[in-house]
Amino acid sequence: MKHDPAAKRPIQLSSKLFYHKGVYHHWCPGCEALHGFYVDRSFEGHTRWLYNGNDDRPSFAPSMDIGRDTTVRCHYFLKDNQLRYLPDSHHALAGKTISLPDIPDDEYPPL
Repeated sequence: MKHDPAAKRPIQLSSKLFYHKGVYHHWCPGCEALHGFYVDRSFEGHTRWLYNGNDDRPSFAPSMDIGRDTTVRCHYFLKDNQLRYLPDSHHALAGKTISLPDIPDDEYPPL
């Protein structure tokens, strides 16, 4: 499904995913924070991610790699609604695969 990157308000796509200004956001339980895949616009000049268009079983490519050169790294693939954390992540879920969790109610932006 294609979403409008010009929409002024976030769009809740499912309990696990929302879209706002070209970015698909999900909850990362390893970091206890929202992470975003930039699909309709680039992030700091980097290549945009590819999205399978399935809001209920999302997949994005390539991997998400946050904090690569820092002491707080989160590196994973999100494929078919599964978060596969790579061993180089710096949190308790490193090396594990889990189902994409719901976004906590208090983490959604005003819709």
